[in-house]
Amino acid sequence: MGQESPSSLLSLSGLSFDHMENGVEANHPVMACTIVDNYNEIRSHALIDSGATGYEFIDKAFAKRYNFPLFELQEPRPLTVIDGRPVSSGAITHMTKIGLSINNHHEMILAFVTTLEGYHLTLGIPWLTHHNVKIDFASKSLTFESEYCLKNCVNDVTMAYGIKEELPHFLRAYSAQCALGHKVLNNDEVL
Repeated sequence: MGQESPSSLLSLSGLSFDHMENGVEANHPVMACTIVDNYNEIRSHALIDSGATGYEFIDKAFAKRYNFPLFELQEPRPLTVIDGRPVSSGAITHMTKIGLSINNHHEMILAFVTTLEGYHLTLGIPWLTHHNVKIDFASKSLTFESEYCLKNCVNDVTMAYGIKEELPHFLRAYSAQCALGHKVLNNDEVL
């Protein structure tokens, strides 16, 4: 088998495959977000992964659960962990196009579909670069203030704070309810 060209090879840090059993990743922001397609508006979370070389990655089971449209790639894209080891789920064969909102920041994204663990969505270096996001690691916050964002994604400078430690407990309860076939209510249905 020939060597992959650097432009076709994608990588993720090991964080994207973390089961989050010990809580939210301490060194990277995890942001509350809303993922939107034609039929669904799903509250979720996204890991900001400064080790990911792809724009965005979305979990395959999550994409299938919500019937996001899947588009087959012309050529599979190899995926490795940041140290160069191939991931066990194999090459990426599909992408999906969905809406993404983080606080008041709204955009359409094309995400690579792969098997992630605790995080439904991972946003990588190209996404950070494209939006020129200001990251405050101490407060786990993002500020969207770039010229690009102000023209295309937000009406005014927007700040979003990362999720705290409650997330793993919520995710375990949510996963258990979904596995049992229970309907998970949104705020409108609860109130």
